[in-house]
Amino acid sequence: TKEGDLVFDPFMGVGTTAIAALLHNRKSAGADIETKYLDIAMKRIQQLSHGQLKTRPMNKDIYKPKEDYQTNIFVEFGGDVRLALNH
Repeated sequence: TKEGDLVFDPFMGVGTTAIAALLHNRKSAGADIETKYLDIAMKRIQQLSHGQLKTRPMNKDIYKPKEDYQTNIFVEFGGDVRLALNH
């Protein structure tokens, strides 16, 4: 797209595409059936317009946990059964 063009996202979610469009001088429109995500999108767009939205600089690497990182998550069911998840 060119600057000033409209970017439409039919599955808007939390507004990531809208944020990117606005950051690159495009107009944005979107839709979603989940109002909770649209509420988050509106909040993020408002934060962007007030200079308060935190974003990762393009030259900063994405966080990658150490390869040996492992966490055990225990979930208890009725006090008798436990489920351990390794992730």
